[in-house]
Order: sequence, then C-alpha cells, then structure tokens
Amino acid sequence: MACAPEGSCFHGNGMDQVVRLTEAHLLRTARSFAAAVRADRSYCTFLLSVAILRHFLGAEWSDRHLTPNGQPGFLRQDQAEKTRSESQAWLVTDLADCLFNLQHIVGFDECITKMRDGDLEATYAELDFGRMLYSNHINFRFVRAMGKKGADYDVEIIMDDGAVVCGDAKCKIETTEFSADTVLNSLKKARSQFPKDRPSVIFVKVPKQWGLTDGIAERLIDVAFQFMRGTARIVSVKYYCSMIEWRGGEIMHVQAFHEISNPNNRFDPNKDWSMFEGGETDLAPDGRGEFSTFPQRWHRLLSLWEKI
Repeated sequence: MACAPEGSCFHGNGMDQVVRLTEAHLLRTARSFAAAVRADRSYCTFLLSVAILRHFLGAEWSDRHLTPNGQPGFLRQDQAEKTRSESQAWLVTDLADCLFNLQHIVGFDECITKMRDGDLEATYAELDFGRMLYSNHINFRFVRAMGKKGADYDVEIIMDDGAVVCGDAKCKIETTEFSADTVLNSLKKARSQFPKDRPSVIFVKVPKQWGLTDGIAERLIDVAFQFMRGTARIVSVKYYCSMIEWRGGEIMHVQAFHEISNPNNRFDPNKDWSMFEGGETDLAPDGRGEFSTFPQRWHRLLSLWEKI
C-alpha cells in the first residue's frame, strides 16, 4: 500500500503485526490518485478503501476476494448487476472503515489473521461489534479464540469500576424471520462459551426490520428475561441493531440498543450492568426511543475527501 511507511510489519506478541496507519498516510495515498479519481468522492473513497484492505490483508488476499466478476463471494462485486455492485462497494468501504478505526485495539491482529485465513463474514461481524463498543467509548479488547467450551468468546470489556466482563456477539442475519425459540437458542449457545466464574454479557444483533415490527421488541425482552431466570453467570443481555440511513443528503450509520440486566446474576445482583450512554433505548425507530449515532471518535473515510 502506498500510504504505508517503510517496513511493512514488525514483530510483537509472537505474531506479525501490520504497521498502523494514520490519517496522513491515507491523505498521501488519496492525493496520489489521478485528478479525475480525486474529483469523484465515492470512487476516490472506494479506491482508498481497497488500498487499506491491501495494506492490512495483503495483495494476494485482495486479488482473491476483491477482483470483480470472479466466483461469488462476501466482498465480490458483480459489475453486470449494478445494485449488487454498489452494495458490495459499500461493504468494502465499511470494512476498511472498521480496520482503520479499530487498528489500535488489543487483539486486532487476531481479527486480521482470521480474515486472512478466509473467515470473512464472521470476522466482519466481530469488527462490527467492536465498532459499536468503540464508538460508544467502551474500553475493550478482542480475545483470541480458544476453540473450547467456556473460553471462546469475542471480547473482554473493562467497566468503569475496573470489573472485566466477557462479551460475545450473536448476529441474526437480515433475512431471518423472528422466532423466539431461535433467539433463545442463540442465548443458550453463547452462555456455554463463557467461563462460569466471570461476569458475562451477551450481545444480540437483530435485523432492523424486527425493531420496525409491532410486538417483536417486547417479545425479545421477554425472551431475555426467560433466559436469565435460568442462569447466574450472565449479567446482561443487550440487543442492538445497526442501520444505514440517508439524512440531509448524507449517509448516516445509526445504532439502536436495549440493555437488560440480570437480577439473578451471582456476581452483583444490585449492580447496573448498562454500558451505553442513556441507558435502555427502544429498538423501534418510531419516536419511542433514542438512536445512538456515531460520535466524532469514529472516522469515516468519506469525510477525508474534503481534505484531499
């Protein structure tokens, strides 16, 4: 990648660690593009995103997963289908956003290794989960997967009082129809991934249409309470959804969440295990609740275009 300083990697923590990028690196790369590219905000941002992916994941990986019109894949563009092509281009930019913003989080290089090894969708979901924590100023680190029961969760979260909480995210894909049993099974599966002697939190990313459908938000809360009546190691269940909206001609990435503490937890039943500013928030974006939009801490690649 043109914006990387000399020396493509250094050794630390027993593994290769890719050199971290700064805004100056990105601007220098973008300014090296042809004038016609720099004049097109979307195309300039896309090419910069590809450069970021090549820096962190390598040229071979990028050629294998990003070259248009190859075998269908998670990031593959199909130039014969405009809608899909634009959707995939946005996905590439979004992934680059995550890599740039989360590169300094402890454990980030484990995510890079998993993505290099071909685990694209699950790793992207983990980075998206990290984005929600990071953009809400929550102190956390990615955890190396151990592949064994009781030690196979996504992150460790450091609470304001110093308590360390294990966290794992479960994602219900956008096409999934709501099923209380399916959600309950996801919660039970997540529970088995946590150690018994440490407070743990389950995050469930739900499709945005669930929050827009009457009655589903209430049923989700009922499922959480049903689940927590049978467990003491889980201190909270947190539902969240992530949405892209157009507001005032700009793309806005909007988050909504609802946190439910477990009064039956064995660690501190009286403690408020809420993590997000504003506390509990309605999932439905219809005026009944508040949205949490990304603060200035999260740097959008699109916003760099004005500085080029």
